[in-house]
Amino acid sequence: MLTINFNPSSNYPIVMSFKTMRRMVGIMGMALPVVACIWSVLFSDCHILLDSISAYYHTNMRDIFVGILCAVSFFLFAYHGYDNLDFITFKIASISALGIAFFPALINNKSSCINLAINASIITNILHYSSAAIFFIVLAFISIFLFTKSKPNTRKEDRTTQKSIGIVFI
Repeated sequence: MLTINFNPSSNYPIVMSFKTMRRMVGIMGMALPVVACIWSVLFSDCHILLDSISAYYHTNMRDIFVGILCAVSFFLFAYHGYDNLDFITFKIASISALGIAFFPALINNKSSCINLAINASIITNILHYSSAAIFFIVLAFISIFLFTKSKPNTRKEDRTTQKSIGIVFI
């Protein structure tokens, strides 16, 4: 289930399959909150869980937070999809992930492990949460509508179970 095939069955070993790219985005996206929380509690001076994943930007986890979001953005940008809608949707998701990473949110937590970034302001806060809203809306659109599409003229019995379940929700 979590196998990652960096060498798909092709004559070009440097080509990474689109399924591998999608899997890497999913793994990194799901790992971000876990890594930030656990790493922060275990290996830094912050021994509490913060209110928001965005608050970890203001801790020693800033580099991990920004790094994972940049990697996710890179994979989303590199993925072109099957048609123009896929292409545009993934580029919007990629740019919004960068917005989340590079525009820190203002937080009200006065914990001892919070070191407020000097570049956080009302403007960066608006840009951060706008980017986050766009990112999650686009990811929901991708999950519900784009990943559940099948090739035209695909027989119902040839669809995977996951696609069939996704199609029921549309």
